[in-house]
Amino acid sequence: MSTDAAPPTLTRAQRLDRLPFTREHGRLVVGSGVGWAPPSAACPPTASAGARSSR
Repeated sequence: MSTDAAPPTLTRAQRLDRLPFTREHGRLVVGSGVGWAPPSAACPPTASAGARSSR
């Protein structure tokens, strides 16, 4: 009789937690943050879409 134990089922977060964090990963995270920040800083938030002008 064989005892074929199925490997434990891991969630996506658990699988990602097992990956090594290297310098290249850090550069990617920092680079994506730097690339995202300037456009949001250059465009201030606008009024809500539901607001109407008083014309």
